[in-house]
Amino acid sequence: MTITGIFTIRNAIKTGYPFLESILSVLPITDEFLISDGGSTDGTFNSFIKLKKTFPQKVKINQFQDKTSKRWECIDKHINYLISKARGEWIFEIQGDELFHEKDIIKMKNIIEKSDEYNSILQPRWDTNWDLNSAYTLYNTVRCFRNQPGVTSLQGGDYFVLDSSYEKLLKPILFLDIPFYHFNSVFPKNHYLRAKRHSKFLSTDDGVRHMCTENLKNLYNDLPNEIEKQDYNISKNVPAIIKGMSGYNKYFVRHELFNKEWLTKTTGLNYFFD
Repeated sequence: MTITGIFTIRNAIKTGYPFLESILSVLPITDEFLISDGGSTDGTFNSFIKLKKTFPQKVKINQFQDKTSKRWECIDKHINYLISKARGEWIFEIQGDELFHEKDIIKMKNIIEKSDEYNSILQPRWDTNWDLNSAYTLYNTVRCFRNQPGVTSLQGGDYFVLDSSYEKLLKPILFLDIPFYHFNSVFPKNHYLRAKRHSKFLSTDDGVRHMCTENLKNLYNDLPNEIEKQDYNISKNVPAIIKGMSGYNKYFVRHELFNKEWLTKTTGLNYFFD
């Protein structure tokens, strides 16, 4: 069973998304990985170029800007474009602040291989606090689904439906023991900047986001300009790929992320099966 990974983002470095870690956490499970960059100007696109040089047989990059769509429609447009280009029998979407644990890679591949009776996989998504030691929110969502005619993204990749009728994908199956992790506040300070971004570009009528924006609006100018490392107790039960970045106030690209030997040693996975 072949699997296409899809990913879309813009200016991930500036907004503090652990985007390369997100991609690398699912790269071993995919046969190809399609990236859509929305016109980054902060070095994000250059990081994608380096990633493609590291995994030339697997990573493919697309870049275009959408200045007309509003709210989540822009993200949906990028995701649907990537779906149209996907060659895999299944599609695995990952977002820029999510990670998949290396211990679950083989289990996930086996589940997809035995997927004759369902068309999508419902997984728990843990929202974790910035020190990665606890989760405070859990809900189930679809990130992995069968590549079939008519599948389209809804609300920025949180839902996938059949576009002709907007019904949910048929025969989903829930696997509670294979979560993925949402590091929405992985950096102690940078989540303020992310809240500002959501308020400016992706604002909705959602009460939770509105409350978050109101609570943080006075803190936007209190962001550190330098990379500052702090010591925190990091849980052992998190993906290995993220441990080297935990505790920093701001995101920075680690050059070792483009080294296959380092990745294999760190995660215990074989990153060479392109």
